[in-house]
Amino acid sequence: MAGENYVDHEVLKAFAKNKVNVPPKEAKERRRQVNHLRKRLEDHIAAHPDFDLVKLRASGSTAKYTAIRRRRGTGSSFQLAAEASRLG
Repeated sequence: MAGENYVDHEVLKAFAKNKVNVPPKEAKERRRQVNHLRKRLEDHIAAHPDFDLVKLRASGSTAKYTAIRRRRGTGSSFQLAAEASRLG
């Protein structure tokens, strides 16, 4: 059929770059924000001796390097799980 367009590797590559993948600079900023929150939680729990930090773990696509762009191209989300126990 004349005039048909086929999806080839270059078309998929361009689509992923422009619509799906989070640019490296933005991904780095997302991880910086997660690490900032992690540090603040660690400091807060350390400042309250009646609590002990059991586990703190970043999860989700940002932590796993599988994040995709949001539909409107702005904002982001991440998951950070904290487990603390009350002493005494």
